[in-house]
Amino acid sequence: MKNKTTREEILHVAYTCFKAKGFDEVSVDDICRKAGITKPTFYKYIDSKESILTSYYDEVCQDIYLHFSHIVQADTYYEQFHLFYDMIIDRSIELGPKLIAKMLDLNLSKDFNSFATRDQLTKIVEVFIDKGKKANEFQSSEDTKTLYDACNFAFLGLEYKWAVKQGQLDWKQAFYQITDAILQAKPTYKRWDWIANDDDD
Repeated sequence: MKNKTTREEILHVAYTCFKAKGFDEVSVDDICRKAGITKPTFYKYIDSKESILTSYYDEVCQDIYLHFSHIVQADTYYEQFHLFYDMIIDRSIELGPKLIAKMLDLNLSKDFNSFATRDQLTKIVEVFIDKGKKANEFQSSEDTKTLYDACNFAFLGLEYKWAVKQGQLDWKQAFYQITDAILQAKPTYKRWDWIANDDDD
């Protein structure tokens, strides 16, 4: 890394250290040592150790933009809605419940806007919902913004519950069951077949 240091590489090293030792047990010096960089180089790319974690969802959003063409290739708006949230939930699970809990804790002491909605992503989901309503995939008569807000609050509530339960919650299953009810969705693919099969075992 000494010859080519990027923000992404520093973040990768930092998250690896956080997952291995815990956020509070890792210092900027530890990250620099592991990355093979100096502190001035670290601060050239990163504001603080805390900002690495509190800006996590900004990095996730960038990944969604990169994979957006894959999402919109899905046949229905119902599937597009699921693929969108699949990416966010998967990345949250990848971070792990302890670091999600730490991010929540940091935002309780000071609002870093880690969990704020991003305008561009909001517009994307609202388009899925709006077009899904017009295609009769979502049958709720509520306005699109209200539906999006309800889905987003369901996501945040389950994220908190998942962190509190230390990952012992099927976040996706719970989220899509709730959002199906909110949107009054007509599922356009058999997402829940595996659940029925598990119940039969």
